[in-house]
Amino acid sequence: MDNKTKITHSSFIILFSLALLIIVIELFFFNNQKEQDILNNKKNIAVNQKVTAVINDKISQMEVSLEVLSYGLSLKADKTAFESLAKRLIADNNMISELQYAPKGVITNVYPFDPKSSAIGHDLNHIRERKKGVERTIESKEVTLIGPVRLIQNDKQAFVFRKPLFDTNDQFQGFVIAISYLDKLRQQLPLKNFNYKIIGCDPDGENNVIFDNLSSAKNKIINAFKVQVPNGKWLFIVQSKHTHYLEQNVYLKVAMYAFALLICFYVYHREKQFRKQHNSIVAMNDQLHKASYTDELTRLPNRRFLNLQLEAIPQLTTEL
Repeated sequence: MDNKTKITHSSFIILFSLALLIIVIELFFFNNQKEQDILNNKKNIAVNQKVTAVINDKISQMEVSLEVLSYGLSLKADKTAFESLAKRLIADNNMISELQYAPKGVITNVYPFDPKSSAIGHDLNHIRERKKGVERTIESKEVTLIGPVRLIQNDKQAFVFRKPLFDTNDQFQGFVIAISYLDKLRQQLPLKNFNYKIIGCDPDGENNVIFDNLSSAKNKIINAFKVQVPNGKWLFIVQSKHTHYLEQNVYLKVAMYAFALLICFYVYHREKQFRKQHNSIVAMNDQLHKASYTDELTRLPNRRFLNLQLEAIPQLTTEL
């Protein structure tokens, strides 16, 4: 091997030890990442279960409220009875923003009533933005959840729970409707420490983004899951706001490789110095060797050089 490509044994040991250290640290990070992934999976499952439980609980409360309202109206369907019952239901269920009664699909009663943004008089059967949702509710004969939609009466984003009403002959009689503003649902979700996106379904439109603040999220750990709701599913995409673990790993890796580069630079500088010293010693030895066989004044070969040549003659003669 060429001397220029050789390194000293001590430098080789340093580089070999450094390589082993990097391998050990990478294995440590890999093992930590696996443990963190397992922990994240457990957290994701817990989040999925909590979100699903909250949504199912709130939907159940809305369905019970509509059942009570429909039963109360079946006994007495005047304005006073509606307002009295609606007032109690809203007081008991903080998810309800507004209750409506729509005989034959035409809204006649609303609580609480706001003359500036009231839906009274809206014929759901003939509103293009609501037609498919209305038809689906009548066909299913069950409570349906539509949303989020932008309300015609006040331009707010809300979820619409509709329960169809039928007489004893199974003839359609109308709807009882519960409106829940989007903010009310978000306040109930256990996602305060997360960035998230929710995609719902509107029968009169396409998949709607219910809420989305993922655009500013830097964390790449994503948890996606679906939650069953009446007549559809919601897709949740969740990211944790806490990125300390990922940042810590990045910083440690950067520090580790910076240290490795420093060691490599040290070895390079060390070898360069060794090579320079070695070349200097070789040059001095050459000069001493030359000086020992050269006359100092004439710069011609001296007697020692002549003796060396004469001593070599018998050897050459023998070989011949």
